[in-house]
Amino acid sequence: MAPRTVLLFPDFENGEALQRVRRRYDPLCGLIRPHITVAFPFEDGRSSPDLATLLCEIARRTPPFALTLRGVSTCSDAFGHWLFAPVVQGIGEIKDLHGALSRVLFRRDALPGYTPHLTLGKLPDAQALAQAAAHTVLPGEFSCRVDTLWMECIGAGGESIVEGSWPLGTRQ
Repeated sequence: MAPRTVLLFPDFENGEALQRVRRRYDPLCGLIRPHITVAFPFEDGRSSPDLATLLCEIARRTPPFALTLRGVSTCSDAFGHWLFAPVVQGIGEIKDLHGALSRVLFRRDALPGYTPHLTLGKLPDAQALAQAAAHTVLPGEFSCRVDTLWMECIGAGGESIVEGSWPLGTRQ
């Protein structure tokens, strides 16, 4: 079974500036549109309809919310060297979604240190990351309303294959 993720796909009016940075630094840019991951890639034996039922309930209980990104930040961890656009508005809502998904999908608490962000790039080493951060200036803020939760399957070539979407805060 292919890994899945649960995501938000924000739709910013000025999102082309983010895409320019992603085209330069993000090897996944051509495979998935700009996103905020709320459940990192996981493999699960449950069927897509069973997962859809769980995600629909979480989405129903989560009202739509305002999202704003501002600036650039960096992170180096066991998975790589990352260039981020940090979330400055909507942090609590995204962390709540992450926590609910962690409890329902993985039967555990949210990941400690989970920080909502939109990935702008993955760099080969710390020096390349520092250079990318120094040369990346985003114009102002990126704001939109988040109203949908998405689940994707990661294809064999790393491409995003949407398996479902659920409106936030609605009775279904």
